[in-house]
Parts: sequence; structure tokens; C-alpha cells
Amino acid sequence: MAVPTSASRAYSKLVRPVNSAVLQQLEMFPEFKECEDACHKHQYARAVPPLTRMLQVCDSISPALAIEAAWELGKVHARLGHVDEAVRHFKRDSVHGTEQSIRVLLAHGAGATALALASSLPSPSKEIYTAVAQYVSDGSVTLPATAAVGEVYLAQGRNEDAMNILGLALKRNEAVPSEPLELARTLGLLAVGYHRLGQAVSSEGLFTSSLDKYEAAAPLNRVNTVAYAKTLVGYGHLLQQWEKREADGAAKLAKGTALLGHDYWLPLVYLGL
Repeated sequence: MAVPTSASRAYSKLVRPVNSAVLQQLEMFPEFKECEDACHKHQYARAVPPLTRMLQVCDSISPALAIEAAWELGKVHARLGHVDEAVRHFKRDSVHGTEQSIRVLLAHGAGATALALASSLPSPSKEIYTAVAQYVSDGSVTLPATAAVGEVYLAQGRNEDAMNILGLALKRNEAVPSEPLELARTLGLLAVGYHRLGQAVSSEGLFTSSLDKYEAAAPLNRVNTVAYAKTLVGYGHLLQQWEKREADGAAKLAKGTALLGHDYWLPLVYLGL
């Protein structure tokens, strides 16, 4: 999951221990501070230019500094969904880069590419990552998890992260046309994100498409009914802000709220979108 650079070091330590002395030297660069400020605000795209400049300088003065700077830049690219760029930077570390690249590829559903890299690892990592990569290679496995991460980000108000991961989910949905309800869920969540970003017209188109897919698949089980209801609620909130659409919005909001009901487990899946 995407977290600020400073907080993500614990994740990186699972693969690559931090070289404190080298990191302290990096922290002397103003670009490093600029990157950390951007990442703390979950504005990862803003972190790429300063890290890129810092890496260029490090390349000219110290291989050790360059590897550390490339690792930090790789983490930012990974959070932005720039998988090829992330892998390119991680691989500059000849010891830990391959394993970290595999982890990024798996996190983004690229099981086949991860599987090819896993063959170069020593045992038992080779066997473990090969098994995981074979599992992830079935794209339908990762669809619900990817959309769920996007929904959590929306609930946390991390709209940029949400739209990045939901864009990835949409690509996966389109690659697995046999899962129309997963596509409906992703479209509904994207609609919420566009509404928050002030793009009401795009939001309405996505809400409409999502609801059409849910209604075409009726009857729905309880899990999909909850997702359908949340989409109705989100669309209702959007329409209530439009002149002459308030009544339609109120009707959709009421229908969605009624479908959600009062199940005791509802707070686990209804994130107040």
C-alpha cells in the first residue's frame, strides 16, 4: 500500500536494510526534504522531479549515494503505478533489487513478469516468489483486492492515491471481461473520486455505467448489493448538488440507504463514501 516515503522504510527493510550513514548524507540534500514533504501529503508525483535531480547529482559523486537515491525514487514510482520505472531504479541495487522488483510487480498484478525474475533468486526465495507469481498471474484473483485498496484510500481522503490504484484496477477489469460486477464496483469508486476532484460530468458518466452493469446482473448477492447501494448513495450525493436534479438525487440516496440496511457487519464494508 502506498504510504509516505519516511514511513515506508520499514517495508523496504524487509528486503534491504537501510544504510544509515548513506541515508544521512542523502538527507542533507534539499531535494530529499522536498520529496519527503510531498510524500507526507501523498502527492507522490511532486516527489519525482527533486528525486530525479538528486539522483543525477549522486551519479556524479558516489555510487553508494546513487543506489540509495535510486531506491527512494523507485519507491515513489511504484506508488504512482510506474512499474517499469520503479523496477529500473530498484535493479541498480545488485543485491536486493531483483527481489524488490518482484514485490512491486506482484503488487501491481504483473505475475508473468515477476515469475520470470523469480527464477534468478536463490532458494528458498525462488520457490516462494514463484508460487506467489503463479497465483497472481490469474488476473481475476487480484481484481477485488485492488479495488478494495482504492476504496480504503477514498475513505482516508487520499484521493490521488485512490485514483492511481483504481486506474490500475480498471485496466485489470478490462482484461477480465468475465467479471462485470468487479468492473461495476471499480467504475462506481472512480465516479466517487472524480466527484471529489470536481469533475462532475465524468463522475456522472461513470456512476451511470456502474449502475447499468449492476442492474443488468440482477439479482445480486448481498456483497454486490452493498456495492450497488454505495454507488447509488454516491450518485445521489452528486445529483443533489445539481439544479433540477435534486429530486432524482434524493430518490437514489434513499434507495441506496434502504438497500444498505442495518447489518451489524456493514461498517466493515461501507466506508462512508
